[in-house]
Amino acid sequence: MGCDIHLYTEAKDTKNGKKVWRNTDDWRLNPYYEKGNTDGETEYNLKSIYHDRDYELFTVLAGVRQYNDKNVPISKPKGLPRDASKVVKESSADYGADGHSHSFLTYAEIEDYANDVGSVVYSGLITPEAAKKLEKDGELPQEWCQGSTDKTLVWAEWKAPFASLQKLLKKMEERMRDELWIFNDNPIETEKKNDFRIVFWFDN
Repeated sequence: MGCDIHLYTEAKDTKNGKKVWRNTDDWRLNPYYEKGNTDGETEYNLKSIYHDRDYELFTVLAGVRQYNDKNVPISKPKGLPRDASKVVKESSADYGADGHSHSFLTYAEIEDYANDVGSVVYSGLITPEAAKKLEKDGELPQEWCQGSTDKTLVWAEWKAPFASLQKLLKKMEERMRDELWIFNDNPIETEKKNDFRIVFWFDN
């Protein structure tokens, strides 16, 4: 069974003299919602900055779907933050027991990991042709799986730039600059990087 991520963004602002986390996601009006409906439609739908299924990324974010010990997680799941924004708490409650491995990471934490590691180890079953290209020419596999009844597939392991982590960081930076008023590609202060985070969990 596949595993998916549910990811939200939050920024820390000062409200009534106190620092609080607020949701910064893009919510779209649901055209199928009708007031008083009972068919499960919500008034607004989330357009998350990240919704791909990438098990290497899930491993690094929280140790979820970890198939080898070469990729060390940034952190084990921390749980849903107590100071999460109201909409994130409500969304988590809606998933109930279907959601697992709740956690949160600041932009600074993810960036530090990306700068230190830079690449990721992939492993899985690939075709003999792909294995030959990997060994002979260093051509990286484009498709692989963790289990199959196809006995012709061979197990392989390879290292590649961590493109999905960089993609996530880019999306986070775009949202952070917009929400925290950082313009013209100006350098981002460390304090700002710690004032922007993702909150996420998974479902199978």
